[in-house]
Amino acid sequence: MNGCSSSLFRAIAAFACLWASTPAQALSCTTVGASGSVGFTIAVASNFNAPTLSLATAYADSQGYKITVCQDSSGNLYNAIIPSNGPQYALFFSADTTRPALISTNYPTLVAASPANYAKGIPVFLLSPSAYAAASGNYRAVSYLTTGLTAGANAQRSDSTLPAVTNHVKVRRAPSSPPVSSLAIGNPSLAPYGVAAGWVLGSDSVAYPDNMGLWASGANVANAGTNVTASCAGFVTGSQWICEYDNIDYTLQAITNNRVTAGFVAYAQVCPTWAGSAYPLDQYVLFPGYNTTQAYVQLNVSDATTQARATAFLAYLGIGTGSWNSWLTSHCYQSL
Repeated sequence: MNGCSSSLFRAIAAFACLWASTPAQALSCTTVGASGSVGFTIAVASNFNAPTLSLATAYADSQGYKITVCQDSSGNLYNAIIPSNGPQYALFFSADTTRPALISTNYPTLVAASPANYAKGIPVFLLSPSAYAAASGNYRAVSYLTTGLTAGANAQRSDSTLPAVTNHVKVRRAPSSPPVSSLAIGNPSLAPYGVAAGWVLGSDSVAYPDNMGLWASGANVANAGTNVTASCAGFVTGSQWICEYDNIDYTLQAITNNRVTAGFVAYAQVCPTWAGSAYPLDQYVLFPGYNTTQAYVQLNVSDATTQARATAFLAYLGIGTGSWNSWLTSHCYQSL
């Protein structure tokens, strides 16, 4: 495990590894729109990729040009943007508030407009398909949680049609049955949802006193990087049981590939609005009390037309308005 990921406390408190010396990996980009050339490019944290693609597609089709959307962890996107915004991203939608603020403070010439919050994301505990199939009952994800604790993470059922979840829960570890023998999270130094997973597991007993108490100062975590095909068991040693991945999309892939028993991802990745019926409602449990506030920043680009198009897109979204907040709550996010 590298030094950047050995302690979640360092990732949360100091972001010591935020500007790692290693180059950012190639981002995953999709171009949407029915016609025309690319009008501008958006860098977006993985959790908000599906919503951005949907919003950008509708807008691009109405404008007669295309929009490119590139997704990765907030940390990798940050490293791709600084120090010069060489790829010419017009907008950066992060999964935290820290990185947009750092760009604005440390690289003010890159910034066209001050950062602003756009959403509050909700972490979820998600079972792998194999774990889901092995469980029974009408809320299978809860089978892997100890419920009814006087202290523990404050959970919430994923849908009102399902049986209520006793608020305070804890991940079952051996010798409990069925146990979560391995768990996937996003790398906290790169992915804000990995930080949120740490809060749920117990990395911060001051700001989040009602959590699971399962985080042992990072000693139980191994770094799986981008490898979503190898079992987490191949990365962990000794008392380790958690594998962290370079972004929350890789984290989801590791879970769906049955490389772990379960993991923590974003609600927007699994909710019916964006995932359809891919994830049954009883395959996951919500943790809305550990939400991560997400901010965006508009960046300077060299072409005036591109800049104007990005500005118009932001106006179209209406971030911060009542209609935007209604959109958030109906699309698997908390309102601002």
